[in-house]
Amino acid sequence: MTADADNRWLLPEARRAMNMARVAWSVPDYVATVQQAQACVEYCARAVIATYGEPSWGHAHSRDLNDVLEEFHADLRQRFGAAMTAALRQLARDDREMAPWHTRGMYGMRDADGAVHPPLEICTRAVAERALLLAGRSLETTESFLAAWSPEL
Repeated sequence: MTADADNRWLLPEARRAMNMARVAWSVPDYVATVQQAQACVEYCARAVIATYGEPSWGHAHSRDLNDVLEEFHADLRQRFGAAMTAALRQLARDDREMAPWHTRGMYGMRDADGAVHPPLEICTRAVAERALLLAGRSLETTESFLAAWSPEL
């Protein structure tokens, strides 16, 4: 698939996930908010990576995005400026923070004693609020980046 082909579905999916996260927040359904916000951040990271290469499979893309930022630093800085490069670095950090929530939002997590804490217990209002913040920031960065990269997207 080409970068434009990937982004023709990744960006709309990121927008859809963000919209679903906002709907879930309004219910309030914090588990669904976290799940959809995590998906939004993941789609955003994949969309940016896809402009330079094929994103890896999985739910954690911060390493791939940082690799792109390192390898294509001069091109990114020349085409988009220092502010966009900084925003893309933030997207990588946001992806690193949100990636574990793919599993946590589906299956929960175990503590050091082996006790399982289900999603309903760990996806609190504070976690959902943070997830929405990161998803909104990620989507804003990705939309800005892709609009400059390819205005027809």
